[in-house]
Amino acid sequence: MWRILLNIYGGEVPLPSWSVCCLGSINLNKCLDKKQGYVFNWSRFEEYIRTGTRFLDNVIDKSEYPHEKFKEIALKTRPIGLGIMGFADILYKLKIPYNSKEAAKLFTGICYALTATAIETSIEMCSEGKTSIEISNKDDNHFVGLLRYYLQLKNKEPLDELIDKFRKFGIRNSTWTSIAPTGSVAISADCSYSFEPHFALTYEKQLAETNEILTFVNPIFELELDNFLSENGKYPQPDNEYIKQDIYKRIKENKGSCQNIKELPEKIRKVFVTAHDINPIDKLEMQAVGQKYISLGISSTCNLPNSATKEDVENIFIESWRLGLKGITVYRDGCKENQPISFGQKECKESIIEIKTTIEKPVKYERPIRSKAEHFEYNTNYGKLHIEICKDDNDKIFQVLIRIGKQGSLTNMLLDSLSRCISNALQEGVDLSVFAKTLRGNKEAPFWIKLQKEDLQTTQVESIVDLIGLVFQMIIEEQSKENWESPTTIEELYKKKFPIQNLLLELCPNCNEFSISHSLGCKSGQCINPSCGWSSCS
Repeated sequence: MWRILLNIYGGEVPLPSWSVCCLGSINLNKCLDKKQGYVFNWSRFEEYIRTGTRFLDNVIDKSEYPHEKFKEIALKTRPIGLGIMGFADILYKLKIPYNSKEAAKLFTGICYALTATAIETSIEMCSEGKTSIEISNKDDNHFVGLLRYYLQLKNKEPLDELIDKFRKFGIRNSTWTSIAPTGSVAISADCSYSFEPHFALTYEKQLAETNEILTFVNPIFELELDNFLSENGKYPQPDNEYIKQDIYKRIKENKGSCQNIKELPEKIRKVFVTAHDINPIDKLEMQAVGQKYISLGISSTCNLPNSATKEDVENIFIESWRLGLKGITVYRDGCKENQPISFGQKECKESIIEIKTTIEKPVKYERPIRSKAEHFEYNTNYGKLHIEICKDDNDKIFQVLIRIGKQGSLTNMLLDSLSRCISNALQEGVDLSVFAKTLRGNKEAPFWIKLQKEDLQTTQVESIVDLIGLVFQMIIEEQSKENWESPTTIEELYKKKFPIQNLLLELCPNCNEFSISHSLGCKSGQCINPSCGWSSCS
């Protein structure tokens, strides 16, 4: 099943007026034999090509056409385009890097066998009694030249005999092969797209109609990772799943690539390359070696990083023309706000760290029967705001309670829901600083309050939500003061994030971090983020 699939696309097929596009794709995964390793079965591949050629030829007869002119041209020229999908899969299984001479050699052989066998089958169908397409005398030499070019390397049947067959019986189809994108078709067949390298080892795809997000992990890589972890012996078997999830997370942060995951051996990183690991020119040259033996076009996308310039894009198109490609698509990562496929992570913000031999398993938090709480009460535009911060015996904040005004009001209901969400997240291990940063700066109707009774001046807050974030920030500072040591550099100060004595950090207008300090000499404050350093004085 899923060896040959009908595919209706047109971008890789230059069509004359009223012509049709009838494409199908062979899943190359079905052409592998597994012995000690994987081996490509060329005989089976040719068998599928013959079946696929006949299948697509039958589609022309069985199809319904929106206009009689389409039907007329289709039956007169009978164009088909048999292609492939799953090429990147078989490279992983054969342990061949995509950006290697061995991969280019394999792709050349596949494309040649695809067209040569399809042409032989097209002639064979006419020798069996099916009607040939009409070929005028002036086009006869053109077809003979094509046959000599595409069949020059075939050894099973002498070239002259095939040309004699063609002149005696004719040929069933005017075109034979084309490599289509195979987007949804490849997903249905659970294989890689067309001849393209894998976009990422783990990625997310957004469905166009429903906006549903599907998460994919490459099954071949997953199996290889399982084998590595079980054979390594360094990691206890029960911890393997946690190690895998950690690796997947860092692959997402690394734009879907495993190249910087140093715990993985070089032999794995060398084989499991992805689109962004491959030089764009190498990708074009791979397409070019296949285009020589494909009768129509090859649909291909050249993936460029977000940093690509207009000149980079221009060079891709110029080089494609120089190599004789019939078509090319260029896509710069992140150029669309909602791109079809994404890594699920914008960038890697932390350096790669080594996997520990034992990984702490998540344990469900058990709420204490009795707890201690700090209570904050402020007068606001909506009534009295009450905030309770609940801690267990280990001073872990596990719950916040927020309420305002009368029970049953919309504002009170929303704040109660917010406190429940925050409490659940705290019990799952999320730090309170995440909510302090998220809630701070949200603007609605500003008002002035005293954060502490002993404060001489009032503080302006932007909204109730901003005030809640401010209270969280105060709690974090007080917790940190216990272990506070005076920093000697701005970098040390920033590493401590919130714990600045007698001071609340403000939002930096440049880096959008809560990192503006008023204790460093500048009247309007200075950013203590070492990668920013903004101040109104500079």
